[in-house]
Amino acid sequence: MTTTGGTVSTQDTRERLLAAACSRFAAHGFRGVSVRDICADARANVAAVSYHFGNKEGLYLEALRHSFRVLHTPFPGLAEGRDALGALEEWIHASVVRNLAPSQPRWPAQLLWREMLDPTEAMDALVREVMAPTMKDFQKLLQTLAPSLADEESLLWSFTIMGQIVLHDFGRTPTLALMGAREYTEENMARIAAHLT
Repeated sequence: MTTTGGTVSTQDTRERLLAAACSRFAAHGFRGVSVRDICADARANVAAVSYHFGNKEGLYLEALRHSFRVLHTPFPGLAEGRDALGALEEWIHASVVRNLAPSQPRWPAQLLWREMLDPTEAMDALVREVMAPTMKDFQKLLQTLAPSLADEESLLWSFTIMGQIVLHDFGRTPTLALMGAREYTEENMARIAAHLT
């Protein structure tokens, strides 16, 4: 389908299905959502899910991938002469803001947390396709800073650093209360980022 005189393009249909799925899956989990509900929200025919994603499982996996892309801050490249510590500090600050800023949408973290707390068959693909390559990139950055770090140790450090950011997001309400804050601000996000580096 093309966009002519009000006809909706297939790309627009795909994007609407993905947006509706992300919202529904974040709120209700994989098992709590029907394809019909998603299609009703997206104003799309049920057959469009098969056309664009194969089935509900394919749509769910794409929603997880999309959530990760929304939350993940790409690692800065280490071009020749680039300061690795500066690159790490830049990444940590950008990740803190991307995950904690009040202006950021909440559904990506909610969807990923639901999957981690109640894994479906999509978890294997998510780890293999998205999480493992991300961790490898982060390990490389850490090993540039500390060349003596073995792979296992750099993986543990990666979990430690990323986990601190995730904790501030997942435990948002109690964390803010303990910090005496109502929401994350530029000031307290900068303090968190500085503490992590």
